[in-house]
Amino acid sequence: METASQTSKSQNTKKTRSSKPKGSRPSSQELGDKEIELKKELASLDLRIKQLKEEGVTVDVSEQMSALHEYNRVKDMTQNVLNYLSNATNESIVELHKKYDLPLD
Repeated sequence: METASQTSKSQNTKKTRSSKPKGSRPSSQELGDKEIELKKELASLDLRIKQLKEEGVTVDVSEQMSALHEYNRVKDMTQNVLNYLSNATNESIVELHKKYDLPLD
């Protein structure tokens, strides 16, 4: 959370930025202020991650990744079968999609 002095400082920075011509570079003071602001935000986010880990919250996407790989494998095999059928029957892929009520996406 911002303190009153930080809020005032960011408002002053915003005013300064808006009064500059478009395309001008920020001053070293503005860059320093932005760096401090970003470091505080990073520390806050790191603290939140630590708290979540202590609460037992984890991010494990291995199951979702496995399911996605399986889906892609099945979809690829389906495309191979459709290509084979298309060549064997001289029907286009679109015709086969319609014939077997398959989505065209």
